[in-house]
Amino acid sequence: MLPAPLTGVGALLAGAMACIVVAVDGDGSWGGGFAGSSLTIYGPGQAALAVALVLTGALLVLPHIRHEAVLLAIAGLLAAQIAGTGLVGFRRWPLYWGCCAPSGITEQALVRALALLLAGAGGVAALLCARRLVRTRHSWSTGPQGMGAAAVAGAATVALVGPLLVVHGDPNADVRDLLAWGVTYALPYAAALALAGWMRTRAALTLLGAVALSTVAAHAGAAMLELRQPWGAALVLVLGVVGVVGVGVLGTAATRAATSPRTPAA
Repeated sequence: MLPAPLTGVGALLAGAMACIVVAVDGDGSWGGGFAGSSLTIYGPGQAALAVALVLTGALLVLPHIRHEAVLLAIAGLLAAQIAGTGLVGFRRWPLYWGCCAPSGITEQALVRALALLLAGAGGVAALLCARRLVRTRHSWSTGPQGMGAAAVAGAATVALVGPLLVVHGDPNADVRDLLAWGVTYALPYAAALALAGWMRTRAALTLLGAVALSTVAAHAGAAMLELRQPWGAALVLVLGVVGVVGVGVLGTAATRAATSPRTPAA
């Protein structure tokens, strides 16, 4: 099993790669999503994802790390979104060049290759985090698992219904639009929501907070990568499931505390 610092290095490198990719414009110059450039498909939301993954990876690299499980879960969430961003970006660059770019995208081959590298780096980092997390069993909840099943049900709702709500009412929507939102948001969110139901209370609530913050950050600014903004009812669905799972986690913790044996006073 890879130790946490090496897993953190993977997340850190994926985040650094994401910062570079998001910062490169379609003409090969620097700025991109960090500078609000009009020659990129990326925006502030993708820039925030990249920086957040760098910071989370840096925390995982530290010796004698505390709260390892929740950091691994957040890093995995961010890395999975980065991977989805790369996959969607590979297809979005030609669309942007054909319909919306204010001037020529002269380095299309470069930026598409970078998008594929981003997908690969994010995917590897997400898998490393997942592998380490599965083996960190001391961080899992040991109480009744009813909340775990409920969290999985909520996660399935986000994964299956969320993409449909995003494209609802658009006669031009097709399966590619569903897949784009699915790989970038629905599937990473669903994995995090399902995981939260099986983690200890503080770790679960922190992970749920990360999902909520990611949802809000995705609406920061505008980007060609986000052909479906605003999300409409899908935004309400994601935040609603986060809230329901959070209440369930707190309720499970309160029940466990009330039913656990107490040590009699001396």
